[in-house]
Amino acid sequence: MRNREALEPLFRTRTTEEWVRDLREADILCAPILSYPEIATQEHVAHRGMVVEVVHPQVGTARVAGIPIRLGETPGGIRRPAPLPGEHTVEILREAGYDEAAIGDLLKSGVVRAWNL
Repeated sequence: MRNREALEPLFRTRTTEEWVRDLREADILCAPILSYPEIATQEHVAHRGMVVEVVHPQVGTARVAGIPIRLGETPGGIRRPAPLPGEHTVEILREAGYDEAAIGDLLKSGVVRAWNL
């Protein structure tokens, strides 16, 4: 980091493509640092299904990261968006053995929250 102030103005004199080309020609290992929008539009990212669309209940269609691990016999996939905060609170409490009265008390006291109540 101590040389950053000196190097930044130099790096701004040329495009990323020019720096990468010249560094690679000099046999220096390098790669550009891409922003999320730049990564999301890369051909190999699309080919691997690393960005997928899901329908979100509050924002509509959203582009999200896909499953990075590919297994031949059990391929994964994104079937729905991430849950909203508190979306499964009641279900989880039921599975943990709480009865409806106890769940109601927890919700009423504010100890837990459920997004749809």
